[in-house]
Amino acid sequence: MPSYVKGKDFWVSELTTKNSVWYKYGCLEVRAKLPVNPAVATIWINGDYAGVNPEIDLLENFGNVKGFAANIHKWFREPTWDGTTQWAHTSLDGSAYMDQKRFTYNANKFKDDLTTDFHIYSLDWTEDYFRFAVDGVTFFKYDFSGNPNEVDCFRQKLYLIMGCGVGAGSYGPKYDASKHGTEFDYAVDYVRLYQI
Repeated sequence: MPSYVKGKDFWVSELTTKNSVWYKYGCLEVRAKLPVNPAVATIWINGDYAGVNPEIDLLENFGNVKGFAANIHKWFREPTWDGTTQWAHTSLDGSAYMDQKRFTYNANKFKDDLTTDFHIYSLDWTEDYFRFAVDGVTFFKYDFSGNPNEVDCFRQKLYLIMGCGVGAGSYGPKYDASKHGTEFDYAVDYVRLYQI
């Protein structure tokens, strides 16, 4: 999935299964090599329903080659001052999970970073929890079995979105032509979904 810069134009890649595959529960695995800084890579599982839309972020790396965040968002329409509505969201994994949901790759131990080689990013999704892992090792688990009112939107079919972007200073490092290259590759070996 390439992104590149040509003069003042930024070209980015996105993949979605919105028109082909929606699923409910299972294990999603993505074997990928992240793009170099300042490009950003994402792996999202989203819904597109009236009212409340779920968003599970398996990976949002914001241009960080040594780490990323996993997030669990719930989007909803919120009234504005002029009588219209706008999209807003809350995070089920709020401040109590701030450190747990951030994955940091041990670059000192392995002598590389997440752009050097392929890694397997996985999400186990059941009726009661989300479990996030890298190379088979869990780094964050969110159990919502005791919080049924907040999670009903996460108990319906969702679809995959993956992207590679560059250039937006509000979503990762700002592109600087004097320091950064012009081509960025988010290399994806496979996407697999296991269901019972």
